[in-house]
Amino acid sequence: MIKKLTFVFVAILTTQWTFSQEKETEDIPLSYVMVTPIYPGCEDETNNYFRKSCFSKKINEHFFEYFDVRKATKKTKLKPGKYKIYISFVVNTEGKITKIKTSAPHKNIEKEARRVMSFLPKIMPGKINGLPSDVPFSLPVLFEITR
Repeated sequence: MIKKLTFVFVAILTTQWTFSQEKETEDIPLSYVMVTPIYPGCEDETNNYFRKSCFSKKINEHFFEYFDVRKATKKTKLKPGKYKIYISFVVNTEGKITKIKTSAPHKNIEKEARRVMSFLPKIMPGKINGLPSDVPFSLPVLFEITR
């Protein structure tokens, strides 16, 4: 009788853990990811620290190559100076960028930031326990208006 109860208890615990793990993968912070998402060009990096560093560098390069400050600030009344955009997004299990959210001093700047982030190249997804997982990122970006 005790063996049967122990088996049922372990089976229930395993099932609960498995289901909760599947539900929580969208909210798993980068620090828990066993293999961070890999941006094209960062495949040769040997550990998560260097992969994350390379990932951030490549995202910034992409962002500043395509972010059009003049277009983003054209109809704003922002004065010349330095401003910050906060961008959050998820690299999903297929390596696509999803759930892009932005916060900036003007809605036009937010719109331009989302546009630029929406056409990032496909990324090798992060993995937890050997399985692809959704991984959230946040990225603060500084830019300057010079007019």
